Amino acid sequence: MTYRGQKNMLQVEALLADLDRRPEQVLLWMGDREVTAGEFRSMIYRAARALGDRGLGRDDGVAVLEANTPEVLAVRIGAELAGCRTAVLYRRMAPTGQVALLDTVRAALFVLPADAPARELTGRPVCTTEELLAHPDDSPLPARCQVGDVGQLRFTGGTTGLPKTIVRRHVPRPEADPALPNPFADGIQLLCTPYAHAGGGLLEIVLAMNGGGVLLPSFDAHAVAAAIEKHRVTNIWLLPTMLYELAEVADQYDLSSLRMVLYGGWRAAPDRLRQAAAKLGPVLFQFYGQNEAGGISMLYPADHLDERRAGTVGTAMPGVEIEIRNGGEIWVRSAMVMDEYWENPELTALTLVDGWLHTGDRGFLDPDGYLTISGRTKEMIIVSGGHVYPRDVEEVLLTHPAVSEAVVFGVLGADGAESVHAAVVGAGADPAELVDWVVRHRGEMYRPRAVLVLDELPLTAADKPDVRRLTDLVLSL
Repeated sequence: MTYRGQKNMLQVEALLADLDRRPEQVLLWMGDREVTAGEFRSMIYRAARALGDRGLGRDDGVAVLEANTPEVLAVRIGAELAGCRTAVLYRRMAPTGQVALLDTVRAALFVLPADAPARELTGRPVCTTEELLAHPDDSPLPARCQVGDVGQLRFTGGTTGLPKTIVRRHVPRPEADPALPNPFADGIQLLCTPYAHAGGGLLEIVLAMNGGGVLLPSFDAHAVAAAIEKHRVTNIWLLPTMLYELAEVADQYDLSSLRMVLYGGWRAAPDRLRQAAAKLGPVLFQFYGQNEAGGISMLYPADHLDERRAGTVGTAMPGVEIEIRNGGEIWVRSAMVMDEYWENPELTALTLVDGWLHTGDRGFLDPDGYLTISGRTKEMIIVSGGHVYPRDVEEVLLTHPAVSEAVVFGVLGADGAESVHAAVVGAGADPAELVDWVVRHRGEMYRPRAVLVLDELPLTAADKPDVRRLTDLVLSL
């Protein structure tokens, strides 16, 4: 197969070119199953041709429900090869939210993994990954996507009840500087977090750099550690709480193959980080970024040993500019910043100004360029699996017949992880019933850790709910 020149090669072309060079090499492991590079390449071409036979190509949307399987990876990449814009939907989102996202991205097809329950999606074309991959023709075909086309639509939280949709367009893959170490080249990436999140993107990068991947359905500290030992995993992406749990079992396994444990998602507890560094060695990289901004800063292994720097999120990543504006808000500019919000020019204009993106996070830079996060200008609770806006949960609680008032807020635990909490006013309201009510209407990601039932909400002098007092009440229980 002939591809564009190296300088103009798209990410999907770079991956296929890499697979061409090593067809017999094992690329992916999932349990006892092994998938070679040649087999995975065949799956990608089958998916692309099957979509083409359905009349799908440039300017068509294909949505895939996430799962950590070779089939889901191949279908998403195959859809990109066919020229389609792709969107990976969160599995933990309630079906009503998934349907709304399908409408938002104008998906011409919704592809489900084999283990997904059947969905009533009247009027929306649905198929399974197996149906697409059963296509008989796996012969190569050129990429139908072009530089500047919409490649991926990614999702983040939104105050309207739906995540905002972020546009990532196709650009030529940047050439690596051979003089700099590349932690992804020739690596083995373990994926144990949802494919729709950062770990999925990192896996695709490693696969295009002569690397391989280990797929686990979810995080379990012992299962992850055993997989690292068995497959000599070099790279992994974790949330901070996952990192703490992995460190706790590290003495029971040989984890010496690890060279990059990338973690992020929310503020990590410094004491737990020191413990993890002591157990895992100089392999911890703290990543600070956003869907809109891409990568912003990195705290490198040596920084974890410096008490002055361990509480920061590190220094700007290569090619990233950081400025503190508007009384403390973090603004960033880089090639990783999103192109726009999907079909929302007004919000795009508010968020992107002269190439600079305002993050909604507050912070400050020290004289050495280390960035510290001090809070958020936007109301948002960062939980495992995504972002939750208080208003989304409040609106659901207020639909319950026993609730007359509701306020939702985030509370940081001792391990640095944030969780959803709620306080309501309503005679006869049952906390457990209200938790189930939220999950049923919004999904597991929105589950409150606790619901306080009060006679009245505490208010500030401005007659606003006093979240600080409510947080103190939760912490005192």
